[in-house]
Amino acid sequence: MKNKELQLMKYGMKLFAQKGYHNTSIQEIATAASMSKGSFYLYFQSKEDFITRTIHYHYEEITHRIQATSSRDDLNPKESMAAQIAILVDYVYTYKDFIMMHVRENIPAGQHTDQLMWQMKVENFHWLKDNLQAIYRDTLGEYFIDATIQCDGLLNGYFKWMVMDDINIDPHVAGSYLIKRIDNLVNGMLAQEDPPLISWEALPDAYKMEESGEVKEKLMIRIDELKQMVDQVELSQDRKAQLNEAADIILNELLKDTPRMIMVQGMLAHFRPIAELGPLTEEIANLLDVELLQ
Repeated sequence: MKNKELQLMKYGMKLFAQKGYHNTSIQEIATAASMSKGSFYLYFQSKEDFITRTIHYHYEEITHRIQATSSRDDLNPKESMAAQIAILVDYVYTYKDFIMMHVRENIPAGQHTDQLMWQMKVENFHWLKDNLQAIYRDTLGEYFIDATIQCDGLLNGYFKWMVMDDINIDPHVAGSYLIKRIDNLVNGMLAQEDPPLISWEALPDAYKMEESGEVKEKLMIRIDELKQMVDQVELSQDRKAQLNEAADIILNELLKDTPRMIMVQGMLAHFRPIAELGPLTEEIANLLDVELLQ
């Protein structure tokens, strides 16, 4: 992402937090970033596009931080999840005013924002599920989905109090404390032996994020074709290198058990503006059942 694009996002978020979405104009964002209104439109199509891509960028940033923590070898699964929760608590406090703006104002979402929010919800579900699986392994059995949903409610309940009621919580204390509460939830379910409320089979297909081997194989072939086409189109070597890196990121995500589809969608957006790559990019998006970002 270009420095000027990040500059606009930085000042736009500040203005939205201070004045609100509807009371902030594109001209004000551009002026705060020491740019012209025309420069704004070089990077964003509209104010709706601006806020969608800003949310997407910061979601990727927090995802990278959490992923770096989850891959640490010096933490056991409970310590890892506690550290990841601490990151989320710190993030909520850092952008509390911006989050509150979303709560208070009726911001026009648009199709791309709606899909982004849905994908974030699905990926958050899998983040919780993967952490619980690492901690409890086969212990949860049929209570896996109920445990994931209850953890989601527990965390979101605290996040809402932090944002809406200005409650102050130490992020590092919160992580270990909430892991203990999750333990209480899980052990309580296992001790009571009540039938689970929701089974894996009852989940909407979007949450299962399962691709057949045939579809995955086809995706790998198409992405390899995309990389070959990048080498053939008339672009600078730097641009070709960026596109090849984006293709590699997509491949790496698709090889994971639970790919971050929002990351894949963001990487695919780099190929769309290039006419020669458009049709193949659309085909890949269709195979993944995601919409291409503008």
